[in-house]
Amino acid sequence: MKRPLRVVILSASFGGGHLGPATELASRLRRLGATVDVVDLIALCPVASGAVLRSAYRTMLGRAPGVWGSLFDSADGVTDHLPGLRLLVSAVARRVAVLLAGGVAGPADVVVSTYPFGGHVVAAIRRGGGARVPLVSYVTDPAVHGLWMMAGTDLYLAGWSVAGAQLLRLGAERVRVVQPPVRPEFRPVRSVAEQRAMRADWNLPSGPLALVLSGSWGVGDMTGTTSDLVSIEGVTPVVVCGRNGRLRRRLAGTAGAVVLDWVADMASLMRACNVVVLNSGGLSLAEAGACGLPVIHYRPLPGQGVANAAAAEQDGIAAWVRDQDGLAAAIALGVRRGAHPAVLAADPVAEILRVAGKRLAAEPGRVQVGSRVAARSAVVPLRAPVPVPVDAFANGLLRRPVAQRVPVGNRW
Repeated sequence: MKRPLRVVILSASFGGGHLGPATELASRLRRLGATVDVVDLIALCPVASGAVLRSAYRTMLGRAPGVWGSLFDSADGVTDHLPGLRLLVSAVARRVAVLLAGGVAGPADVVVSTYPFGGHVVAAIRRGGGARVPLVSYVTDPAVHGLWMMAGTDLYLAGWSVAGAQLLRLGAERVRVVQPPVRPEFRPVRSVAEQRAMRADWNLPSGPLALVLSGSWGVGDMTGTTSDLVSIEGVTPVVVCGRNGRLRRRLAGTAGAVVLDWVADMASLMRACNVVVLNSGGLSLAEAGACGLPVIHYRPLPGQGVANAAAAEQDGIAAWVRDQDGLAAAIALGVRRGAHPAVLAADPVAEILRVAGKRLAAEPGRVQVGSRVAARSAVVPLRAPVPVPVDAFANGLLRRPVAQRVPVGNRW
């Protein structure tokens, strides 16, 4: 009996920025008939060490973001000097190897990683003599940290052209710029009437609304950002505190602001607003882009937040505002310009199926799930604030000429 394509997606529950894309990719692949397992690498860490790391990370972001920023910068490309993490990756790799070997569903046909250490786990499995399952890494941010780089990765997927260019500079051999995988309900508002209805649902005021986001944990200087926004005449900040109850209580009752806690239906809230103000996350940036909303980075978190702000500014994806005067001007410009035009990028699922198809082609009698989809849907709409030069990415798989490849050093 022919079995369906089996995909294993490696992610990590450090907030929602990595699990969000993993969940959406899994949903799309399952609709095509594939068997998909989404694996939280944190849950596979031995003796609850993953939960300890997650707690330490969250504490640093909330209480000592500068410390996290320094660690983020120092870990960029120096993995050979992180023996504790090497041991942890090896322990997780043994458990993932069992999942890849499969049971009733059969062995995995392709591995997709939405977290940097996923590639290192796969590399450890290969070094230990495990099966060489093709690896596709989806980079979740516009700024690429060196930990994403792993020799033997079959394909890198980047949600932004600036990330694709960075991957090539870091030594990646095969890169594809794709539409960021966000849920389909993230789309532009269709009419003024729809936006009014969304505002009524959320009990929001009329006039320009600036949606303020800081991920599911609500970290960073949200108090300072809210204070700066309420001082701008004619703009109402809509501040989402996520799961940070302390922040919600601190901001409750702030005159001139709407303060929310955890929001389950972020898509409808985005359609109710005019502009998004971020301090970090790649997922929020992708969701705002899918809704056609102008994005402003303001008071970005040290580390990935600052790196994302710089990369997004370089690529014209979002503005990076350094002071309060610039914030008022950027919001006024964003409200005046309105929704962003669409450009073209590749379908991430089609690219994953393309990599898996090469393996399936060597197995006569196997069902190539989605092979027709991969052939016909290589290019799909992508929303961006300005036309992004993605033609070279969208029209063909990027390959760096051998003479221009940068050596990839410091690998586990």
